[in-house]
Amino acid sequence: MELQNKMKIEIWSDIACPFCYIGKHQLEKVLKEFPHSDEIEVIWKTFLLNPDIPSDSKMLLRDYFSEVKGMEPDRIEKILNYTQYQAQKAGLTFNYDKVIAANTSNAHRISHLAKTKSAALQSQAEELLFSAYFTEGKDINSAKVLIEIGEKLGFEPDIVKQVLAKKQFNDGIAQDIQEAIVLDIQVVPYFIFNKRTIISGVQEETKILQTLETAYQQWKNNNTPTDSTFMEGKSCSIDGHCE
Repeated sequence: MELQNKMKIEIWSDIACPFCYIGKHQLEKVLKEFPHSDEIEVIWKTFLLNPDIPSDSKMLLRDYFSEVKGMEPDRIEKILNYTQYQAQKAGLTFNYDKVIAANTSNAHRISHLAKTKSAALQSQAEELLFSAYFTEGKDINSAKVLIEIGEKLGFEPDIVKQVLAKKQFNDGIAQDIQEAIVLDIQVVPYFIFNKRTIISGVQEETKILQTLETAYQQWKNNNTPTDSTFMEGKSCSIDGHCE
């Protein structure tokens, strides 16, 4: 099926957002059960929760929350324990003792690079980046790490080196961020089904499926509503707080 004949699910997300990783797996599980998943195209959009993190940051996430964000230890542990529990429910492993609070701009370049090949490869890139960050505790701003991920996606190391050295895909990243500003997106993950139906944050899979079924029928019948439908769940805010 041609891409222009598919219903689009657009997702604004940041690699450093635990709920974005959880939401990705929830949506993928729902799509596996959805009988018309071959008519759905998932498009990942860049959102930067903490663009001011230095590119050479090697600070562990707990230290970043404490020293930079000024959060109390009890609150930090509450947030990390909760997101870790939600991750386990989604079949994911978060190793917060190893997570590095890295600048994610270069990681998003790899996602945009993968998108030039296909939406499916972009989703694979997102998975590898999330896993490297939350599970493997890798520095996702490191050229070495991003080259390794690029190779897993089928790109030659020199291609990835060029993307990073020349800061390619700045326009695409800036466009995604500008769209987020226009749409007044303050938290991620932020899902838009068929341009109108919105899920802000994570939801129960049954609600995601209901949302998908409704949006799909509207798209299939060429009956996109003029007003948006909005549901809100756990998310990460524009100031980098996740709860």
